[in-house]
Amino acid sequence: MLGGGFIGQMHATNKQNRENLKKNKKKPFERQDYSPNSGEPLNDEKNLTESERYFLLQKIKNQNIRERIVQIISFIVPLALIILFIYFFLLT
Repeated sequence: MLGGGFIGQMHATNKQNRENLKKNKKKPFERQDYSPNSGEPLNDEKNLTESERYFLLQKIKNQNIRERIVQIISFIVPLALIILFIYFFLLT
């Protein structure tokens, strides 16, 4: 017997998938509503003072700076390694 049981398993899986698709048929590009509040506007009652807003903005700016530094380093280090590899192993 060819397949050693894999063909039977494939057939059973395909049959199960077809049955699952029959249960919840949808149109190809139908959108589902995944929002937890079901379309109601977000009601944010917290108001920040000027000092809280300043510290929040500073914290966000510092995070952005750190992320930018990590991006630059993660670009420069591999580029330098590639250049060194080409110089030492391919040009010499």
